[in-house]
Parts: sequence; C-alpha cells; structure tokens
Amino acid sequence: MAQQRSGGIGKQKISRRQFLTLSWWGLAGFLLSGLGGFTIWSLWPTKKSAFSQTVVLGGIPCILGPGKVAGNVNDLKVGDVAEVNKECFFVVRTETGILTLYNKCPHLGCAVPWKPGLPARLEEPDILTPTNGLGRFHCPCHGSQYDRLGVIREGPAPRPMDYFDPEDITIDEAGNIVVDTSKPVKRSSFDKETQVKRYPDQVKEV
Repeated sequence: MAQQRSGGIGKQKISRRQFLTLSWWGLAGFLLSGLGGFTIWSLWPTKKSAFSQTVVLGGIPCILGPGKVAGNVNDLKVGDVAEVNKECFFVVRTETGILTLYNKCPHLGCAVPWKPGLPARLEEPDILTPTNGLGRFHCPCHGSQYDRLGVIREGPAPRPMDYFDPEDITIDEAGNIVVDTSKPVKRSSFDKETQVKRYPDQVKEV
C-alpha cells in the first residue's frame, strides 16, 4: 500500500526569498496607492468655482467688471483689510495707498477669506506690519496661507493672490474707491511701486 504524504496534496511551501519578494511588492503597492490618493486629494478642490466673468467663490456669486464701489479710504487705517461685500475682492490700506486683492486662491480657485484673529504671516521686514500682530489670508481648501499683502507664505499655492491694476482703480477727492475687476493680474511677488494705488493729494494719510 502506498504511503500517504504528510501535509496533504497540492500544498506548496513558499521559500523565504519568495515571501520577502511578495512582502516588498505588497508594501510598494500600498505606498503607491496612498500616494495616488494624496495626489487626487491635493488636486481636487473642496469648493468649486467657475473660471468665467461670473464667479462663484465660497457659495457667493459675483460678476467681475467695472464700477465696483469699494468704500472710502478714510474709513481704513494703515494695515486694515476690508472685504468688499459680494464682490470677491479685498481692499488693503498701506502707507502710501491701497492694494486690491482678488480672493480666488491661485492654487485651485477656492475662495480665500481674511482671518483677522489668526497670527500674522510677516517673514519679511519690509512687509506692512499690523499693530496687533494678527491677521492673514487662509485658504480653507488646502491650507495656503498669505500675508495681508496677499504674498504666499505657506501651502501649495504657486504664487501670491492676484491683484487689480492701480490703473483700474479710482479714488476721488473725498476718498471714495471704485475698482474695475474685469482683469485680475497675476504676480510673483509684492511690489509697492506697481501694485499700490496711491492716494490723491487731498486724502489724508493716517
């Protein structure tokens, strides 16, 4: 009578080398799947926006165009940041004039709110310094952080927040501000000589 082999029929032993090879492939697959998931997450905005003249940012539609009334410069102190209600931009008062910033994140187009209670991002000595050391733009989608002049300080955004050309801004003798938001301008850094609308002589600098 033939003896039955122990361990049953059809079972094969896996060598130590084969086990290590399978383990390495499994680990590589796990890491690649995780990397793929992170890449998809980083490229997928949690807030949608349209890239036309009619824009929806943070659930608020706004139409970019001329004649956007942005308040009065005399109501702002140097360093103040004012959001222009439902118009998707901010007015920042500097020592010499005003800077207007488009609130669409350059990363993937999410609405970037101003957070006055968060610590300011002021890594460069020539950046406008607020008296209380607070305030920054903080994108809620992927965490890009900007100082009050819209300069990127941390996060995936590739450049500073866009601005509106000073030639498209008018400040009358009473200090009233009107902005043409038809053409947001890209930039790589902050330049007070080309990006800030200077006050008229009649406007008091405070």
